[in-house]
Parts: sequence; C-alpha cells; structure tokens
Amino acid sequence: TCSGNGCNGLDPYTTGCAASFYEVAGVATGTLRVELEYSSLCGTNWTQIYELNRRPGYLRGGVHRRAGVDGSTLDVDFQSRSFWWIDTDMVFAPHNLAIACGTNTDPTIPGPLYGICTNWY
Repeated sequence: TCSGNGCNGLDPYTTGCAASFYEVAGVATGTLRVELEYSSLCGTNWTQIYELNRRPGYLRGGVHRRAGVDGSTLDVDFQSRSFWWIDTDMVFAPHNLAIACGTNTDPTIPGPLYGICTNWY
C-alpha cells in the first residue's frame, strides 16, 4: 500500500488501498452513476463512474480535494472511451473534504466539464 500524500495520483487497486473501501456517497442521472469511494486503509478518496446500461463509451471522472490539514487543493481526473466503468486515481483526504464528479457526455459536445457530482464529504 501507500501512505499519506504519497498515495496522490496512484491507482487504488494496484496499491491495495481498494482492499478496504466503502462508498461515501453516490449520485445517478440517466444511465450514469458517480460514486465517491474512501479507503480506511490508506485514508484516500477516489471516484468510480458507471454506465448503468453497461455499454462501453466515453466516461470522464474526477476526484477533488479541498485544501486543509491533509494538503493543498488537488484534482485527479481520468477519462476513457473503452469501458462501461472507470475509476480515478486517489487523493489523500482523511480530514479534508472531497467530492466525486463524472460525465458520459463526449467532450466534442459543448457543455460543462462534469455532468453530476456528489456533495462534498
């Protein structure tokens, strides 16, 4: 596993942090679901985004940390055109607020960067 801010930008599954995680919050609209995950093992958050119809296509997600005792503001994003679910890399945030955002709208279509977000937790 990793520890502290050394976890920032790392994959929750390859580090082993995903071995102990739970969903902090989730939000869905249409065929898209966005979840904010938290690993008690590593003190990290990340975003998982699902296409509820399980059809591969464009997905973009981000996990964002507000500044505080765990470090400065940090944004970690990931996008893919090949899968029906993705997860972002992590941010260390056991005390700072974090939020998960995602979209399935292709970036060639004008509009906001993210379609939906959880609340800050």
